[in-house]
Amino acid sequence: MNGSVIDTNVITKLLANDPVAERMVRNAGKLYAPAIVVGELYFAAVNSSRCEANLEVFRKALSCMELIPIDGTVCMSYAEIKTGLKKKGRPIPDNDIWIAACAIANDLSVASFDNHFLEVSGLRLIGAE
Repeated sequence: MNGSVIDTNVITKLLANDPVAERMVRNAGKLYAPAIVVGELYFAAVNSSRCEANLEVFRKALSCMELIPIDGTVCMSYAEIKTGLKKKGRPIPDNDIWIAACAIANDLSVASFDNHFLEVSGLRLIGAE
């Protein structure tokens, strides 16, 4: 595959017309949304006072991305990444490990504002720099 997994923070900043997020997306190639990111966005909407409006905004944003489901290959990638981070003593949030696993399992980069993705061996990061 050619393209990038888009982290939740990039999508939310993109929706706020953040110029750095817009540049990141322009450099990302084809856009992919891991199931984890979709869940994070839906949680944010359901947990808000404007649930239906936010769900509509998120669904529209996600409609231009291909969904990456959690399959056996992604699960093995998750296990390998989490083990590697544990051995290095450099944990990152579990949802971000899943996002990295989706990227690695599908030979994609990750577009994110979170620099802790740099801890994941073999992961290509499109960051805010």
